[in-house]
Amino acid sequence: MATERVERKLAAILAADVAGYSRLMGADEEGTLARLKAHRRELIDPKIAEHRGCIVKTTGDGLLVEFGSVVDALRCATERRLQEALACLQSAHEERPTGPLILAYLVSTYAHLGRSNEARAAIPQLMAVGPFTITTWRRRFDLFKNAADREFVCEGLRRAGVPEG
Repeated sequence: MATERVERKLAAILAADVAGYSRLMGADEEGTLARLKAHRRELIDPKIAEHRGCIVKTTGDGLLVEFGSVVDALRCATERRLQEALACLQSAHEERPTGPLILAYLVSTYAHLGRSNEARAAIPQLMAVGPFTITTWRRRFDLFKNAADREFVCEGLRRAGVPEG
């Protein structure tokens, strides 16, 4: 009797969907679809390819992506989230360019994304609103209840070169 060889493959699967998709579609179907397509083309698909992922299935607002390693899947997911956060922060910064809270998050996010030139370029704006250190930020602007979230922002500020205290 011939023995059939079974090939096995380990993979990490990333499942993602758009939060509030039905509400967004109800409010502006054409605009939502256009933004979703642009977001996939400009941000999501390049990140998946950069981290050696493969889209297995798409739904109206969701994706199933296969990665060869958990590390690649996590890096893709976190970098994508940071990029999305950066887009929101940049928009908020345009509306309120001297807001120290927004500037601090912007500097931290740039640093976490490895965009150190942009992080350092934003530090003078941060310092222009008054003496700014990580200790100052913790005392005046720390809105986090979760210590890990707080440390994530502080680590980004450190990477960017904001003084400790």
